[in-house]
Parts: sequence; C-alpha cells; structure tokens
Amino acid sequence: MKMIENGPREFAFDRTQLQRVLRMAAKIFLEESTLLEIPLPTMIYGDTHGQYSDLLRWFNLNGWPHETRCVFLGDFVDRGSHGVELFTLLTCLKVCFPDNIFVIRGNHEEESLNQLYSFASEVHTKFESKMHNTKLYKEPMYDYFKNVFMNLPLACVIGGDILAMHGGISPKLRSLQVRKVSST
Repeated sequence: MKMIENGPREFAFDRTQLQRVLRMAAKIFLEESTLLEIPLPTMIYGDTHGQYSDLLRWFNLNGWPHETRCVFLGDFVDRGSHGVELFTLLTCLKVCFPDNIFVIRGNHEEESLNQLYSFASEVHTKFESKMHNTKLYKEPMYDYFKNVFMNLPLACVIGGDILAMHGGISPKLRSLQVRKVSST
C-alpha cells in the first residue's frame, strides 16, 4: 500500500521486507507451470520497462489485480528508472492475489541483459551503494531479483485459445512443448 501512496517516485524499501516478498514470490512462481492456463476475462500488458507511473495509471484505468485478472508478458525492468519499484509491486500483487496476476518472463528478466542495460546497476544504486553497507549482507539484493526472474513462467494460454508470451514462436515449435521446459 505504501508503494501505491508514494506514486511514481523512488520508494525507500525496507531491505528485509523486500527480501521476504521476493522469496515468497519466487516460491509461488516456482510452483506454477512454465505454461499457464488463464481464463477470460483478462487484461494483457506488454513491456513496461521500469515505467512505474505508467503501470499505476494503467491499473487505475483498467482495474487493479484484486478486481481484474492481469497478465504481464515480460520486460518489467531495464531502460526505465523504476524497474525495482515496478517489479516489486508486481511481486507483492502476486503474493496477495496469486489467482489474479500472472507474470511471464521476458528477455530482460535475464542476467546478461540486466548487466548490459540498467537493472543490475539500478538495484546496486538503490540498495548497495547509498542505502546500505554491503558488508552487512551475505547476498546482494540483485540475487533476490534474479532468483525470482529464473522462476517465472515462460508462456500462457488465455481462454483456452490465445497463446501469449514475450517473444516470438520458434518455427520448430509444433505443439505446446513449453510445458516440458524448466523455467530455471
């Protein structure tokens, strides 16, 4: 709730609470199939790339996940300056409303792109460099986000007919073999 009240500005996180939420979300995502079956009606969102204020605006227009089923098709971080806030809100909503919010992994939920673009440095700046002494913590905050990313589902079927994922479909895919793919 504090994140919503704060709006699109940088949010001062409690590191321990955030780690707990990210661990809870990682466990929920790990228990989900790599191919989700999601009923209609559902709101579908594409790349958000750290645009936290846009996400809040969309929820205000289309309904929040406690009242509207939502699917997010990846690329939550990098490029925008509020990837931490945006992805944290999605994970909090997943923990609170696991049957109404579905989060699919995009190519930016991959460590190599997080290093190349901005998310790894955003996490470092917000947690390790200015807010906390890293010597006090066994694991960097980024590792918690990375663990959640590795457990995200890869695709979903909406309403029994619509295959949704972040990227394109391989020409070699002849059936929904994604059910057999491990997300990690």
